[in-house]
Amino acid sequence: MQHSVILPVTPESKPLWSNDPSAAVLDTLNAGAVQIELMLQGYHSREKVRTVSFDDSTLQLLATNEYRLKANYVIEEYSVCSAIDQVDSESMPLTVSLLSEGTAMEVKGIDLPEREPDSL
Repeated sequence: MQHSVILPVTPESKPLWSNDPSAAVLDTLNAGAVQIELMLQGYHSREKVRTVSFDDSTLQLLATNEYRLKANYVIEEYSVCSAIDQVDSESMPLTVSLLSEGTAMEVKGIDLPEREPDSL
């Protein structure tokens, strides 16, 4: 299963697409960080995703209007039974594509294959 989210291109980043597309990608991702946290939550059903940031040194151009970079984030888990908070750092490569209209960007996480049911 692969989770994704569509982020609107911010008015501030629209002029950047022609001059500095890397800055435009980062600007749009930072503006949509809350939506990306919710998307990443789909990969961590038992934990809470917090504080997503984007590693601009990993930004790569894959094809025209398609990029890849690493997202760093914190996952928090609280066990009620043992009253223990657990906080871990995680990262995930994201694929970012500017949609053909140029008004939105699709952000995709990793593709995790779904497990087949066990046979008896």
